[in-house]
Amino acid sequence: MSARELFLKHVDGITADDILADMSLYGYSIVEPGEDVFEKVAQWHDKNARYCLEASKDEPRLNEDDRRRAREAAKHHAASAAAIRNKMAGERRSAIRALKDAPAETDGEVNPE
Repeated sequence: MSARELFLKHVDGITADDILADMSLYGYSIVEPGEDVFEKVAQWHDKNARYCLEASKDEPRLNEDDRRRAREAAKHHAASAAAIRNKMAGERRSAIRALKDAPAETDGEVNPE
């Protein structure tokens, strides 16, 4: 299975661990340690949105039907990248709220309240 086919495998509820596991099974390393997998996938969608948009404007070489499909694919990839980043932002907000709401740790002292 190619890296392209792995990326095209859209699964509801996919996690960063799922992406890493799929890629490592086939010997691909697309993410360096410490990199955000979801951001990497969003960048992949951005890149493909640009390629599709370029293809949609290639009037001499592509017929109208292919250009229309390329425009639709560009919209899909741009929307996917935006949705991934929106999900990441929501998760970060939740994590910040959880840290904010967590009780403060003490240095072994007990509060006499």
